[in-house]
Amino acid sequence: MLKIKFYADQYGYSFWEVMNPSAILKEQASRTEIDYYPFTKKQLIEAGETDYVEQP
Repeated sequence: MLKIKFYADQYGYSFWEVMNPSAILKEQASRTEIDYYPFTKKQLIEAGETDYVEQP
């Protein structure tokens, strides 16, 4: 079973390889004109599969 490590701190949850989560949050906050992509639940589940490659 694959185990993925996440950390929770004052910035919320972050993947263990994220060295500076506050810098990421600051950068996101500085770009308010950029919307998040509206992924569907199905798209996220498919993208989470091992060896997933998006097809055009």
